[in-house]
Amino acid sequence: MRTPSLLLALAASLAACRPPVAAVEGAVSAPTGFVDPLGVLNEGASASDVAPRAQALATLTRHAPAEEARSWALRGLFDPDDYTRGRVAAALIQRVDEPWALALLVELVGRADVDPYTRGPAALAVAQAADPGAKDALVRALAAVEEPWRRAPLNLALAVLGDVNALAELSAVLKGGDVPMRVDFIIACGAAGLPLAEPLRDGLDRVEEEMVLPLAGALLLLGEPRGALAIRAALLDPSIERRLEAIDTLKLLPHEDAARLLKSARRGGPPASRHWATLVLVARGEAPLSEALNQLESEDRELRQQAAWAIGERLNQDANPDRREARLARAALVNALGTTRTASPSPPRGPWPCAAPPRSCPP
Repeated sequence: MRTPSLLLALAASLAACRPPVAAVEGAVSAPTGFVDPLGVLNEGASASDVAPRAQALATLTRHAPAEEARSWALRGLFDPDDYTRGRVAAALIQRVDEPWALALLVELVGRADVDPYTRGPAALAVAQAADPGAKDALVRALAAVEEPWRRAPLNLALAVLGDVNALAELSAVLKGGDVPMRVDFIIACGAAGLPLAEPLRDGLDRVEEEMVLPLAGALLLLGEPRGALAIRAALLDPSIERRLEAIDTLKLLPHEDAARLLKSARRGGPPASRHWATLVLVARGEAPLSEALNQLESEDRELRQQAAWAIGERLNQDANPDRREARLARAALVNALGTTRTASPSPPRGPWPCAAPPRSCPP
């Protein structure tokens, strides 16, 4: 079963807008016939391709009512694919204030069959939620992992709880640059409020090129000038792919300096990077929603997908979801969903299979 990635992106973005996903199905019709976003997501949850399955399961976990969401989450957390488990865990973290979601995250932390870097965001969320059983769960999970570089994400969560030994071991790993290509983990190191600037600076000189931007992003969060310098250099790189990678790094950073760099990227450079930066600013509420609506008509499939994401993010944060602009945005997503449902899907661009994850998604 193959569900086109753009179709999933539109359905997921529509689900992220109010009303909740369970109520969306009765609200959609298009000139081409009835379109059911919930049905699209259900279909995607059973896809044989990993990326649409992960996106659908994560969306349903994030936006469905609690009982339904728990069922989808369990299905995703026990999926054989690690990427899918990670996406569903990230969706659960968005609901960490709900007891059922927190309980599933605590259970995930202790699962030795799941890679520590997939468990890491759950471990950090449990630690930051001050769950009474967090420290014991983390200590037990850490005892089953030997290599320091694999222990790093669990040590990050323990360090947040004040464990000095965990902080020292984590610092040594970062200092040596001995980390895999896990963007979420590196950014979390910068966002955790720990004294990790020095090991991250040292690591920046040792890691492979594809890890430079995540480390620069973490340093930016810590107020380190080297972080901004490295990202600014990437935004001026002759390679358009490098510029887009820099924008995708900024996309992950809730920081004023990140917003300034995005605005700079929006003003200059090739059209592709300007559009990409603009859509991130739309999602953050710092550019007009109309900028994303215009890109829903783009011939570039990835740009349309990014526009759908930006609209969903923006409307999900909207304090007044019934205002005229919000209604128009939802209507545009509905129309695009209907058009995509009946059109022949275009082949994806780039190295990913059907339903490519965004460039910034960790492996």
